[in-house]
Formats: sequence, C-alpha cells, structure tokens
Amino acid sequence: MTLPIVSAICLHRGEPWHLEQARATWAAQLWDGPKELVIVTSEQPAERPQVGERWLWQGDGTTLASRRNAGITVSSGQLVIQWDDDDVSGPNRLRVQLEPILRRECRATVLRNALLEDLVSERSAPCSVGGWPQTIAAERFLLEEHRHTGKGRGEDSRLLGAVYDDVKILDNAPELYRYRYHGTNVSGLHHWNWLFRQAGMWEYRLADAAASYSDALPPDSGQPGSHVVPAPATSA
Repeated sequence: MTLPIVSAICLHRGEPWHLEQARATWAAQLWDGPKELVIVTSEQPAERPQVGERWLWQGDGTTLASRRNAGITVSSGQLVIQWDDDDVSGPNRLRVQLEPILRRECRATVLRNALLEDLVSERSAPCSVGGWPQTIAAERFLLEEHRHTGKGRGEDSRLLGAVYDDVKILDNAPELYRYRYHGTNVSGLHHWNWLFRQAGMWEYRLADAAASYSDALPPDSGQPGSHVVPAPATSA
C-alpha cells in the first residue's frame, strides 16, 4: 500500500530549544511514508528550512487558528497532524494516530492519554481526558471543511468540537504524548491547575511567578470544550 504524504503543522513562537525538540521528535517517527514538517512562525526565520521542511512566517497579530489554517494551506499532505513545538511525541505517534484513518475507521483521531510533565518542579503524572485537542490528526479535507477563526486560547477545543462526529479517541500509552508545562505556555495557569487536579498532582498559587500568564484568562478558559469530558482524577 502506498502511504500518503503526512504534513505536521508546527506553530513556533521563536524559542530555539522548542524548535529543536519538535524537529527531533518528528525525525524519530517510525513511519515509512513521505512526510513534511510545516513550521509556522511568528518571527522572521533566522535560518533556511532543512530537508523535508516548509517555513511560513505569520505576524504576531495573527491568531493560533489562522496560523494553523495558513500552515494547512501551504502543506502538501493528504493527512495533517498537529505538532506542538513545546510538547514531546513518542516515536510511534504517527503510526498510532494515522493507521485508523488509513483503515477508514474514522476521518480524524486524538489521543485520550498523556503524560503531564511539570518542567518547573520536575514532576510528572499520567492524565486522561475525553481527548486531547492538540493531538488531532486528520484528513486534510476534513480540516479544510471546518476552518475556524478562533480568537485565542481554547481554539484547539473548538476545532475538536466542530469535527467531533468524525473523530476516534484512542486509548494510548501516556508516554506517547508528553504535555509539558514550562512557565511560558500559551495556555494560562487556570488551564494547567485544572489539569494538575485531574492528574491528582499539585497546583500553583496565583501568587506564583507563572500566574502572570493567566492574567487575562477567565477561570474556565482553556479547559477542554463541551465535547471533551474529563476522566476521573488518578493518583499521582
């Protein structure tokens, strides 16, 4: 069977170590088919694309949703997967998420389980929700049919809600996707504290330095949307 081209859409905010990490985990994927990494950056690229990469510059005024849409537009893949540059994917992620789509079981997949990692305190714990929106893999045409223009945080959940009827939620080993808190994440502290509670972990007080990233975030913002039901908390 001839495998289709897969495009990973990587939204990059300029932190070099994040980009190095995204490139390394993409290169390590155990996938025999053709693939490309589409890097959509908010800063003018300081280097030339590597082999198998496309770069697209989008100004700081653009939303996450519009950057993803732009990345899909310039990509060449029939299948598309989101590839956040500050998280870590295991080498089997492509295979696990794309094989159900290729078998025509669904048009999109998301992972149910992740390893929640707090790089600030150097602690981690598995965490399960009804589906991690930022792990979406899908037929290109499905995402083009449901282009969205989110205005900021939580737009991943809105996209998942729009395509939910075509999504298969996969029961995976948590290590397949390591969702990382490093103190400068786009999602605010309320979002992370909610996840820490789900995992039976810990919380940061709003007085902590990282709280500055949640100043404009309502208490319920950034949590999974109405189609994503959190699983019961597990012990750390």
